[in-house]
Amino acid sequence: VDASVLEDGTHYLRLRGKDIVENFGKISQQEDISFIRDTMAPVTEKDLVPYGDIKVDCSGTEESDADVAAKGALTDGCSYVKQGTQITLTATDPDPQQTGEFAGNVIIYYRVWWKLNPEDSWQLDQEGQSDPDEPVTITLARNSYHLIEYWSEDLCGWEEDHHFELDIVDTEAPETTKKIIGPQYYDDQTGKLYIDGVTEIELTCVDPEPHPVDHEEIYYRYRVDDGAWPAEFTKYTGKFKFPEESKHELEYYCIDALGNEETHEFEIDYVDHTKPVTTKTYGTPFYTDGANKWITTQTPITLTADDGDENHDSGVDITQYRVSVSLADNFCENCENWMTSLRPDMGPWNTYADPFTISDESCHVIEYRSIDNVEKTEDIKWQCVFVDDTPPVGTKVVGDPNIICDPDEGCDYWVRN
Repeated sequence: VDASVLEDGTHYLRLRGKDIVENFGKISQQEDISFIRDTMAPVTEKDLVPYGDIKVDCSGTEESDADVAAKGALTDGCSYVKQGTQITLTATDPDPQQTGEFAGNVIIYYRVWWKLNPEDSWQLDQEGQSDPDEPVTITLARNSYHLIEYWSEDLCGWEEDHHFELDIVDTEAPETTKKIIGPQYYDDQTGKLYIDGVTEIELTCVDPEPHPVDHEEIYYRYRVDDGAWPAEFTKYTGKFKFPEESKHELEYYCIDALGNEETHEFEIDYVDHTKPVTTKTYGTPFYTDGANKWITTQTPITLTADDGDENHDSGVDITQYRVSVSLADNFCENCENWMTSLRPDMGPWNTYADPFTISDESCHVIEYRSIDNVEKTEDIKWQCVFVDDTPPVGTKVVGDPNIICDPDEGCDYWVRN
C-alpha cells in the first residue's frame, strides 16, 4: 500500500484474500487495520508576559544592530521588556480531521542566545526542552539582548521550522541632568545656590547604554519657602523659570517607556529678584545749603551697598563709581536739567574698595551703583558736588576821617569815635 498519496489523518485498511482459483474471502470475516498518516510538523504558540505589563516594540534597527542574522531571521518580532518577563511556549500537533488521532508526544525545544553589547558575539545563555505535550516557560533574568530560538518535534520526528524572537531587556533607569542657564552664584560658605528670575532651568534625560528603550519623559514639581508640595507633577516640555522671589525646592525625575523610573532628585535654589541699594555719604569738611553741596579735595566719600537680609538675597558682588572731569559751575547749579539734556562723558567705572576723594577743584558729577551676585544691577545714581580748596580773601577799609600813624606811634591809623 502506497500511503504517500493519502491525506493526513486516520485511515482504515480492510484486507481479503484470493486463492489460486480466484476465490475471494469474505470481507466481513476480516478485522479492519487502521493507521494514522501524519506529515505535518507541530505548531508552537508563544505567550509573552511582560513584567509590569509593559512591552515596547522595537523601532526597526535593533535586528541589524544586534546582528540577529548570525543566528537566523526574526519570525516573531522584536520588543523591549524588563527583567522578570516570562515567555510561555505551547505546542500542538495538527489534527486536520478533528478525530483526536495524531502522532502527538510533542516536545518543545528552545535556546536563549545572549549578548550585552550590540557588537558582542552571541553566547548560549540557556537551553532546554519541555516534557511531552507540556508547555515550557522561559524567564529573562538579566539586562541584555536575548534571541529566543524555539521549535517543536512530534513522535513521528516532524520538526517545526525554527522561530526567532529578539527581546531586549532594559531595567536601567534613565538619568536626568540639570543645567542652570543665566545668572547664578554658589556660596561656598553657606552651600546655597542663588539664581535670578531670568535664570532658566534646563532638564535633560538620557537612557543609558548599551540597550536603552528611550522615549523618556521628565516630570518635576517645586515648593516655595518650605510650603506644601503640589499634588501633581508637571511634565517637562522645555526650560522654565521661577517667578517667585524666595527659596525653591525642586523635585524631578525621568521615566522611560518601560516604566524604569530614576531616583527622584532634589535641589534647592534661592531666587533673588531685588537689586542692591547703594548709599553715598560725605565725610568732613562738608557743607550744604540745602540745594548745593561743597567738599574739599580731602573730604572722604563713602559708598555703602546693601542687598537685603532675606533668606533669598544673594549679597553684593561689586560697587562701582566714576567721577566726571571738571565742569562749569552752572552745571552743578542746575544739575538735574544738565544731566537730563547733556550728560557728560563719565569714563569707565572704578571698583569701590575704600572711601575716595576728588583731586580737582571744580564742579563734578559722581555716579555710582552696585551689582549683586546674580547680576542684578542697581540703577545708576548720581549727584553734583562742588570741590573747593580755595580759602576766602578778606579786605579791610578804614573810613574817614583817619590819619596814618607815624612809625614810632605803635598804631596804623588815628580815627574818631
